[in-house]
Amino acid sequence: MFIPIIFVFENNNASEYIKRFEKNGYKPFYNSKNAKDYQWFKNNVKTEHRLYVTGNNRYLYDFKVDDMNEEMNFSPDFMVAFQENVDMNDLDWDAIYLYMRFIIYDDSCDQLLFIRAKQLLPTPPSEKIVAEELDGEEVCVYGMSGVMKSLKPEYPAVDGHYHFRNYYIEERDTMLYEITRPGTILPFTVVIEKYSVHGNSRLFSDIYGSDDWDMNRRECRFDYLFLQNLWKWMQLPCEFTMNVVKERVDSCYPDRLKEGVVPESEPIVYRRSIENVIDSIKKKDQGYIYTDIPEHIKKRRKYDL
Repeated sequence: MFIPIIFVFENNNASEYIKRFEKNGYKPFYNSKNAKDYQWFKNNVKTEHRLYVTGNNRYLYDFKVDDMNEEMNFSPDFMVAFQENVDMNDLDWDAIYLYMRFIIYDDSCDQLLFIRAKQLLPTPPSEKIVAEELDGEEVCVYGMSGVMKSLKPEYPAVDGHYHFRNYYIEERDTMLYEITRPGTILPFTVVIEKYSVHGNSRLFSDIYGSDDWDMNRRECRFDYLFLQNLWKWMQLPCEFTMNVVKERVDSCYPDRLKEGVVPESEPIVYRRSIENVIDSIKKKDQGYIYTDIPEHIKKRRKYDL
């Protein structure tokens, strides 16, 4: 059977869903543009497929493009789509639905349906890694014989460029910064409220508020160099060091209350595009309430309510 295509659309949990699919051996495609584009779905999704939408109460609903409306007052979080000439029945999609619950929520799944879903959704083949022959000195250490060779650490070259954008929402004194790493699909968007108070320097500490922008990856030195160059480009005083991050972390500690000082709010960082974050902020400010999932879609998964 053909390996199906998994799309993850831009949403609040896109980064987490991508990680979960990759953890289970899949290679999802990230679509940051078409989550609310009705015509894109109508024109491009014509084979066997299911769209999935999630929620805070661990719900998961599946539906088809035909269930969508032009207003797009509800939109999918991810999609499973097969290639042409693949026929699926309702039991097949039930098995895949339960398997999606297993991937997204770690829910248990009927073993027979689980096996069926794995057959329907095979993972792409992985490349076999063959150990490189070593031509160093033969030694015996702690009773074990082997070849000793000194290897100089080599850091991979940066493939591509970092991308940076910013947007200022004047009426709420909020600055948004977007940074995209080379070779990645999900950008980091940092939200700085009370920008007139904190200024551009707050970006350089708050980006570390994301677990994905950590200091333990092999490539983190490139991130640090990028931030140092960005600091200079913004013409900020002195230079960027990790002391900037440390001072920001210290300012957020609740223990500061004992000293009579109100802790600062924690960093706000999203793994979403700057346009998506702007849209969410405006809807929040306007008290926008998302239209609920249509009843005819809910009824298909009554046991999930």
